[in-house]
Amino acid sequence: MKTLLEVLLNLRWPSNFSVALIILSGILWLYYVYKWRMRDTLQKLKSFNSVPTVPIIGNLHIVTGSNKERAIKLYKLLTEYETPLVFKLFYKPIFIIGRSQDIQVILNKTHQRDLMGMFEMVLGDSITCLQGEKWRKHRRIVTSAFSPTMLQQYLKIFNKYSSLLTDNLKKFADNDKAINMWSHVDHLNLLSITQNMTGHKLELGDRTNAEFIEAFNKSLGIETSRFTHPLLFLNFMYRMYLFISGKIEIFKTIRRFPRQIVKKRLAEYEINENSNQEDKQHKEIKSSKTLIDSLLKTYSVDAAFTEKHVTAEIANMMITGNESTSTTINFVLLMMAMHPNIQERVYEEIKTVLGNSDREVETE
Repeated sequence: MKTLLEVLLNLRWPSNFSVALIILSGILWLYYVYKWRMRDTLQKLKSFNSVPTVPIIGNLHIVTGSNKERAIKLYKLLTEYETPLVFKLFYKPIFIIGRSQDIQVILNKTHQRDLMGMFEMVLGDSITCLQGEKWRKHRRIVTSAFSPTMLQQYLKIFNKYSSLLTDNLKKFADNDKAINMWSHVDHLNLLSITQNMTGHKLELGDRTNAEFIEAFNKSLGIETSRFTHPLLFLNFMYRMYLFISGKIEIFKTIRRFPRQIVKKRLAEYEINENSNQEDKQHKEIKSSKTLIDSLLKTYSVDAAFTEKHVTAEIANMMITGNESTSTTINFVLLMMAMHPNIQERVYEEIKTVLGNSDREVETE
């Protein structure tokens, strides 16, 4: 009886030409399948200014080379074409904007899937990446957490952590050396957002908080690397890279933190639901409402809205809220540091409104 090795050795393998033909046929088949599945998106992209593309690789050649070479090529595109401008890395449409109004044009003519597909690994079940009826359903729930009453409630917590940030920065007031503002801002900002969205008060020195912050900051660097390493634009290549490099653990840490908070609040919510009506009413009057309360209420009455969706929306608020707010705060502080005259005008306006009192900031 022949061994498996002998059978394989006796097989008539195709020539190099045949192998190349098979590979080329497979690539072409995948290319046309992609064009068929993306036909609606591709049709919408025709309304944008577009850089001439090379079949299959798109405009991959534009982002090759060093960071300086890439910057020169992209700057040249902005001088030759009117924005918003679209070019492609393989099959991924990439938008270049030069004016603030370009954002509205892009949002009106594309799907969230086209814009946010890169973030599905962390935010795939949240409002950031959903579309259609699912998006509208999640939006209704999330919007309820930003009513005027809720914003007034959030302001108390914002004031608390703003005071802590001010106290931290006072230590450096007489220091002429540059400091890393981000490390001071994003930690306190995470605590503020988490407490506002979940009612869960985090401790400043908690190890789990520090792990999430560290993982979050590392993930920003990893996501940014996708813009400088074109092969990572392909989701399957990106996932493979994360697994091989071990960096997938960073994203597991990011997902684990909000999941732990949701499980704790879910247990509290179920206890409240199982209590008698009188006690339940007392707790509702005594406790404030947060985004997670709205999410858990939907979870309790809608079988299609799972714990995974609750966790995704909380993670979305923690990650996107922290990134956008921390970036804004850092930018404002940097600009005031660079322009002392503007800093003085801001201070005078604060004194005009608050005088010499130590009262907290209010909406009115």
